Amino acid sequence: MFKHILLVLLSLVIKSSFAQATNSLIALNKSSHGYKQVTINKTPIKKDKDSTDKDEAKKLLQLGACGMISSLSYLNNPQDFSYFPEFSLRAYYQTNKYVQFMLEYSHIAQVNIAPTWLNVQNTYIDLDAHFLLRSDKKNQRAAFYAIVGGMAQLLHGIYTGADNDNKFVPHAQTNTYYKTMYYGASIGIGGECRIIRRLYLFGEVRWRYIKSEVGIILSDKCYNVGLKYTLHNFNPLYKKPSKLFKWF
Repeated sequence: MFKHILLVLLSLVIKSSFAQATNSLIALNKSSHGYKQVTINKTPIKKDKDSTDKDEAKKLLQLGACGMISSLSYLNNPQDFSYFPEFSLRAYYQTNKYVQFMLEYSHIAQVNIAPTWLNVQNTYIDLDAHFLLRSDKKNQRAAFYAIVGGMAQLLHGIYTGADNDNKFVPHAQTNTYYKTMYYGASIGIGGECRIIRRLYLFGEVRWRYIKSEVGIILSDKCYNVGLKYTLHNFNPLYKKPSKLFKWF
């Protein structure tokens, strides 16, 4: 009887010791392999916005070209057809998402306003400011804007003097080559919309006024549609110079 009780107690002690040893080996094995409790971050990852959306609010350099239809007044000379094709090249500098400046060179092909003017050509140089109104502050893909600026018009052609019924009489004799430069201002409205990355479609209506020998008159009214492309964003030049210069 006594031996039986002793065997039972001995078996319980052996089982308890074996269990403790097993737990110690498991703990030692985990510590040797560097197991750590890992917490999973369930915060959703925010996707980066299109880089062109970020460009809208920064300083941009853009180039553009457009086709135009110009209604020339030719110094208020009466004419049956006054709309002529015009082509222009542009450079844009956007200071922020509300203001951009535009320098434009445009040229109207040679036309005749018989019988008063022959072989007339017009070239315009415009420097305008665009004040933009964004349709969506978050998206910024489209904008409407008001146009205010200054311009110069180079007009040259043959002045015949025939049937010149208006008040304007150039300082030139009849049937002579006439060339002059007029200065004035332009006003208008326009809109633009990004169609693909960095490429924009725009359209405008502008009125250009000049100061002539008889006072301020309308030079032309022009309608234009064109494209412009974003060449460069200037902000990284100042924010992250280390990307441009290795010694920073």
